[in-house]
Amino acid sequence: MERFCRYIERMLYLAGLFLVLTEIILQYSGKSLCTSSGCRTAELFVSNSMILLAAGAAAFLCLILMSFFRKLAFARFLILTSALSVEGYLVAFQSFVVREFCLFCMAVFVVFVLSVSMNILQKRLEYTVSLAGFLCVLSAVY
Repeated sequence: MERFCRYIERMLYLAGLFLVLTEIILQYSGKSLCTSSGCRTAELFVSNSMILLAAGAAAFLCLILMSFFRKLAFARFLILTSALSVEGYLVAFQSFVVREFCLFCMAVFVVFVLSVSMNILQKRLEYTVSLAGFLCVLSAVY
């Protein structure tokens, strides 16, 4: 069961990386996966949305590589906790300020939540801290 969950988790990270890389390529051609005004959230978060996209791609790439090494489990935990905290800000900003959701941001958010959920289901209860971080940031923005 653990091997299966690890495989699913790697597929989630790969899907997230593919999603972010697709958005980076589209941004260079002046397009985007999402056309809602919620996409402006990233532009308000940093001066250049490519910085946030590059950080997301780096996070997913690191998660993929770290998933092959058990000794790096704590580093993977830190990356997922940080990523969910950032997503907490983005989701809260879209929910309470812009009042419109960016489909791309929500897809990345779902990938992170599913990954954390997979870890919690494997009895790695420290990952509840990741969800708590998300909820703290979400409520702080509210």
